[in-house]
Amino acid sequence: MKAYPRSSATAPACGSSKFDGPLAPVERIDVGEPVYRHGSGTNHYLFDRIIAGSLHPDGRAVVADAGSNEVVVLALDGSAVTTLLTQGQGPNEVQGVLSVHAQPGDTVIIEDDGNGRILVLRGSSVVRAVRIDGMLVSGLLALSMTEEGHLLMGTSSFRSDAGEGWIPGYMVRLELRSDPSPDTVGCYDMAISRPRGEPYNAFGPAGHLTATPDGFIHGRSDRAEVIWETPEGEVAQIVRWLPQPAYPTQEDLNAYIDEYRTMLTRFNPGMPEVRVQEMVDDLNASLDQPVPLYQYLKGHSDGSLWMTDFNVRNMMSNEPREYLQVSADGEEVRRVVFPESVRILDASDGQVLGVVTDEMDVQHVVVYNLEP
Repeated sequence: MKAYPRSSATAPACGSSKFDGPLAPVERIDVGEPVYRHGSGTNHYLFDRIIAGSLHPDGRAVVADAGSNEVVVLALDGSAVTTLLTQGQGPNEVQGVLSVHAQPGDTVIIEDDGNGRILVLRGSSVVRAVRIDGMLVSGLLALSMTEEGHLLMGTSSFRSDAGEGWIPGYMVRLELRSDPSPDTVGCYDMAISRPRGEPYNAFGPAGHLTATPDGFIHGRSDRAEVIWETPEGEVAQIVRWLPQPAYPTQEDLNAYIDEYRTMLTRFNPGMPEVRVQEMVDDLNASLDQPVPLYQYLKGHSDGSLWMTDFNVRNMMSNEPREYLQVSADGEEVRRVVFPESVRILDASDGQVLGVVTDEMDVQHVVVYNLEP
């Protein structure tokens, strides 16, 4: 990979691209066993469906569980849990948390989507509630928070038949004040438009947007390029590499269809079989076109970007074992290999917060040490 230095140039128009730069050697890091595992032991909190998590500067983990509609804090050693917020519509309650952002000074920012507000906590007390309405609730997701206290948000939904070609998504900076004013600072290619009735490309490319406290990061999985932008929407750096295309097989497509059918049945137990078959019949894939170059982008508290290789046999899972970690300045890349499949929630100060699912389908919170 090659990192291009920061510049004052404005963000490129959605759809622009340029490819060059060598593929840098990637160091492999094998991670040891977790510092702690919390989720199935005696007196442990029983997580149902973990939706988000963040690491405090002191190492404590803040975790939002969508199943119970609660937000909890785990002690440094993972032995104890303190419940911050419970389900409901009251001042100290939440209903549909989408993201959590731990900040210095024992502060936590909670995106309470169900109640249409952003909560600011210090310690275990809610000290502020900022009401958000309209598209701020239904169309945007908080991705990170800057040191200045601005939420960095991105488009979270779209209509698949909107327009032609690539559907744009938007990067939004939100100042948390009594009358929040969203500032759209840029756009990116979010998804390919698909007219109703046309088959869905199971292995088609997608647009990805994430953020760190330093700004936005976005890319398209059919391009060997990832762009960093400041919170104001100016290009900070671009990482490019020489791609190594891979092609799917009919066996890959068959395996994906089987997994897709199982997923539909599991999450929609009342769905008629004829409707399941209709959705399966909508799937298609061009076997003479390469699969996407990556499957996942996520920025973390320490400014790093984590990516995963595209795996046609594991597209339904978000708990891989291997990740590519790109440093905040884009200069260093290493392959991080965990001892088990894990979904990464956050990384900060040499620690990684994640979720693992055991053979009984029970979720555990884990924290690993990761050398700088």
